[in-house]
Amino acid sequence: EDSLRSVSPEDRGCLFKEESSLKFHSQYSYTSCVFECKISLALAATRCIPWFMPQEPNSTACGPWEAQQFTKEMDSVDESTSCASCQPDCKTTGYTFTQTPTPFR
Repeated sequence: EDSLRSVSPEDRGCLFKEESSLKFHSQYSYTSCVFECKISLALAATRCIPWFMPQEPNSTACGPWEAQQFTKEMDSVDESTSCASCQPDCKTTGYTFTQTPTPFR
């Protein structure tokens, strides 16, 4: 609810899309924050960013083999510990699904 805006982000435990700035995204979301966190950690490990990823100023583009290592580094990041500064979205849509099997006749 918008009435939560008067409560500090620390007390409510979430961020609205305009409350935090990210490097590559104009609006905050938990997913974007984790994505940028993983890019930063993989960049620190490999010292390059693949040509198909958002580039930081003064970053070096990875070659094909380094890009493969960069992707492995991103995949190995445990977002719950390494990206703990990323807060949940205050407004988000969640989906659930159910699956029911039906036998063929």
